[in-house]
Amino acid sequence: EYIRKYRYCNAFHPFHGFSMMSCGHIAEMNTAAIYIVGAQEPGIARGMGLKTRATFEEALEDAKRKFVGPDPHILALPKTFKLGAVHLCMADDDLSTV
Repeated sequence: EYIRKYRYCNAFHPFHGFSMMSCGHIAEMNTAAIYIVGAQEPGIARGMGLKTRATFEEALEDAKRKFVGPDPHILALPKTFKLGAVHLCMADDDLSTV
C-alpha cells in the first residue's frame, strides 16, 4: 500500500518533510529574508527562521524598512502552500487541473 501511494498518490517518505525544511536553508543563504504571509500557525514558520506577517502589504513594508529599501526585487508565490504543485514555469494561472 505504501509503495502504491508513493508511486501514484503523491505520498512521501516521512524523511521528505525534514529534507524540505533543511532545503529551505539554501534559500536563506541567498536572500535577506523570507516572509510567509497569512500563516494559520505563524509560530511554526518563525521556528524555521521565516518572517511572518498577516498581509502582503505588512510584509512588503517591513521588508522595505529592514532589508531592501524602496525598490525591492520580489518573488511572490501566492498559491504555494494552497495546492499540491506550483511551478514557476506554469503557462497560466489556471490551476484547476493541478
